[in-house]
Amino acid sequence: GAGGALLARGAAVAGLVDDTEPLFVEAARQMVVTGDWISPQFNAQLRLDKPALLYWAVGACLRACGGGPSCSVLAARIPSVVSAVAAATAVYLLLDRWREAQEVTGEVRRGARVQGGPSVAHLGLAALVLSPGVLAWGQVAVADMMFTSLLTCALSAFYTAYTLRDRPGRQKASFMASSVLLALATLTKGPVAFVLGWAVATGFLLAAGTARRVLLHEIPWLRCALAFIAVAAPWYAMMVATHGRLFIDTFFGYHHFDRFLVGVNWHGGRPWWFGVAATLALAFPWSLFAPWALHNLATRGALGRKSGRAQQLPLFSAAWLLSGFLLFAASASQLPSYYLPCVPPLVLLAVCLLDTQPASRLRAAWSVVGVCWVAVAAALQRAPQTLLLASDGVTRSVGQALQGERRAVVLWGIAATVAAAGAALAAASAKREEASSVPLAASMAAAGALLALNTLHPSLALVDRFRQSPVRAAAREVARAQRPQEPVVAVEARHLPSLVFYAQRPVAFFTTADEARRAIAGLDRTLHPTALVLCPSGTAGFRGEVLRQGGGWNLVRVTT
Repeated sequence: GAGGALLARGAAVAGLVDDTEPLFVEAARQMVVTGDWISPQFNAQLRLDKPALLYWAVGACLRACGGGPSCSVLAARIPSVVSAVAAATAVYLLLDRWREAQEVTGEVRRGARVQGGPSVAHLGLAALVLSPGVLAWGQVAVADMMFTSLLTCALSAFYTAYTLRDRPGRQKASFMASSVLLALATLTKGPVAFVLGWAVATGFLLAAGTARRVLLHEIPWLRCALAFIAVAAPWYAMMVATHGRLFIDTFFGYHHFDRFLVGVNWHGGRPWWFGVAATLALAFPWSLFAPWALHNLATRGALGRKSGRAQQLPLFSAAWLLSGFLLFAASASQLPSYYLPCVPPLVLLAVCLLDTQPASRLRAAWSVVGVCWVAVAAALQRAPQTLLLASDGVTRSVGQALQGERRAVVLWGIAATVAAAGAALAAASAKREEASSVPLAASMAAAGALLALNTLHPSLALVDRFRQSPVRAAAREVARAQRPQEPVVAVEARHLPSLVFYAQRPVAFFTTADEARRAIAGLDRTLHPTALVLCPSGTAGFRGEVLRQGGGWNLVRVTT
């Protein structure tokens, strides 16, 4: 509940963030306005890069809201907030079942005792909600959080079915639930959900040595296939029937195969270490335990095959992490959000590891984490000076504001230092043969909450004030000033699709002023005697009635 409230607070801090979020929200709004809930549209054009599930969810929230733009923005982000909470709940249930199996069998490493009781599952829940990746993408209306959540729930249902070998009825129901959830993930981000889901499942079964039995004798393939097809196939079939080769070439060809093989939308050309850095940052500090957890798992003998099924959660998490990371690292297109599905398995690995380690090892581990927190605090203290060096005026303005209002970064620095000190003290005071990971990890969770409240949310508000607020003001003026049949032209604003959402009308985007002038000159004067031009302040070549100046943008009515 507290994690959901924290995400909801973040969702209400700022307006739409350019340049991806408005594409989703405006496409969903168009579904509400036009009544066409099959074909996503943005700016009077088909939007074929993602399936429809997020648009449906956002559109339903927008319809239920029925308010102004500010209400609509918060409503549009509700699906992402709910998705983050759902993913955390799935992690909680997995850890709770694993913890119960550990208590029943008592199978832990020599010299260690199972610690923390039921709070281990609560720790996993808090760790996921308060990880940087979920804090960032769990409060914006893009597909990544919903995709990660549905994939997490699908894999959780699969693993639950795997552990129900002695209850065939419940096992079959869980396998079918996994298929339905995987189909919903496929309706959120496309075929990558199916590929990744079965890569994780197959890799885990092979590592556990149970692939033959599970694949041939336990999974009800016909029922699972029918459930998957019934959920995922209708939308794809209707899009093919409606748009034919255009949908196939654009959706599957460009946005999936080309995205993976050659890179699209300037998302390629990342350095080799990009995926590692993104994964570490998205799940910090829990990602720091991944090498230790993987090494510990590999040295247990046959990768833990001798453990009971309900105790193989660390092995399942490792297969999940490695499959997801390798798949996205192989892609020619790279974005940090691609690695968001790696956050849940990293949290699972970290919590399972910490819950079964003796005090001597916990001391060393948390000392390293404490040093990393202090390093992050020091980096954030230097953030304002770093932003002042940027070439972008908006970024420099944010840096100046942070330099003048250092409350956020100062408080975060204090919070991180206190959390690190608390972790070190708790580890140092632990008994020789027994150590509870809960106080140590709880201090890190508290630091994550303070990071959101004192750094992330204030920083979003500053970005909104300097970058997005002038765009919203210009869009409102466009909506007020536009005459019937008068085209709207935006120059050097292709990265600001929020103009379309806030103006609630089509906008013609041009990269340069020369391109815009040529397009205006080619208009039919009898139909369009004038045009509205929104351009950065100081742009030359547009003479006419100046309707608005300020915030770095001019709105001019020119004759054609």
